[in-house]
Amino acid sequence: MDPNEEIVVRNTYVNLKLRLSEIMEAIRIVKERTRANNIATAIELSFHIGLPRQEMEKVSVLITLIRCIKDGSVVPPVDMDKLYASIALPP
Repeated sequence: MDPNEEIVVRNTYVNLKLRLSEIMEAIRIVKERTRANNIATAIELSFHIGLPRQEMEKVSVLITLIRCIKDGSVVPPVDMDKLYASIALPP
């Protein structure tokens, strides 16, 4: 998995290029802040814990990506659930 690999998010409403490293950073934020068991729960909890604006902007891009994956307009090069599970939490 190359962190510089790009995912193109393109549909009627969105036209983005995201580096895998940016996605991993957003995942790391929600996992560290929420400590949830899965990415869906972590994203839901991120709305309720009061993330700083800069972090919430990164999470917002992650949310957009996941919505596009669910509607079929994006096929990511990695499984997002497995990627979330692979991010190690600090002790």
